[in-house]
Amino acid sequence: MRLTVLRLLVVAVSIAGCARTAPQAGPRIPYDDDGVCPFSCCTYREWTVDWDTDLRSDRRDDAPAAVHVALGQTVQALTGVVTTTKVGRATASRQITIGATHLVVPAGETIYLLRNVGGGDWKIWFNGVVDQQYIPNQACSGQQQTSDECAIQISVQPETVWWAKVQGPQGREGWTREIDHFGNIDSCG
Repeated sequence: MRLTVLRLLVVAVSIAGCARTAPQAGPRIPYDDDGVCPFSCCTYREWTVDWDTDLRSDRRDDAPAAVHVALGQTVQALTGVVTTTKVGRATASRQITIGATHLVVPAGETIYLLRNVGGGDWKIWFNGVVDQQYIPNQACSGQQQTSDECAIQISVQPETVWWAKVQGPQGREGWTREIDHFGNIDSCG
């Protein structure tokens, strides 16, 4: 009887050990960043319609048209979602501390890039934490080499899709990723 109970206990412990999940190797994709614009001066406000555009009922290219907006009209851009469809990668050349949460990244570790925020800043993922970090686009030189930012090298750029939720002149709303069909998006110029 004791031997049977012992065997059952060993089997139960073995099954429980197998049920544990391995640490996540990177962020879940697709990764949605709700309510954001993909560049520094991007803004949701009144946009001009520069080309006739169908606004979709959902954030899918095959979604039915919810409303059509025509050249010369104005629309109200309400919000948006930047979706990362493929993560980028950067590597630390030495141990560094990154982001607002002061994540310690050992030398040789991969930092996953979710999207470019603008001005050299990136939304990053490391060990389950989403943060933001400045990473220069060009190689650092001289005195800059000692900065933590210069210890990060981008090897793969992320791939993203930007969907904007827009309200047409008659109040009907829809989604578009044909952002180049609209004007007055950049508040810097």
